[in-house]
Amino acid sequence: MTVNIVMFERKGTPVGFRATGHAGYAKHGEDIVCAGISAITLGTVAAAINLLDLKEGNYKFVNENGNVQFEHLNKPRNSHTNEVIFSTMFLQLLNINESYPGHLDITTVELGDF
Repeated sequence: MTVNIVMFERKGTPVGFRATGHAGYAKHGEDIVCAGISAITLGTVAAAINLLDLKEGNYKFVNENGNVQFEHLNKPRNSHTNEVIFSTMFLQLLNINESYPGHLDITTVELGDF
């Protein structure tokens, strides 16, 4: 089993992600890979909403059945902070992927303009 992370970009600017699936590293409730990925993705959402002072209607956030999706609906106001938030997420996910290979797949897609 694998967690699939799709990072969203618009004109090279990170604007969100979708995380689906399960790592399958251990049984439910004991899977440290899934727990780590969940902490990173939900921490990224909290950082984006709070540090970028996002208001309801300016972003999409879904957290259902272990799947998480977050996306800016408008161009981020503070591009430097936004870049730091999503770069940190990406680096943390790469660390998990290096430590627990075969349980995480990360891709990036360009969504086009806002």
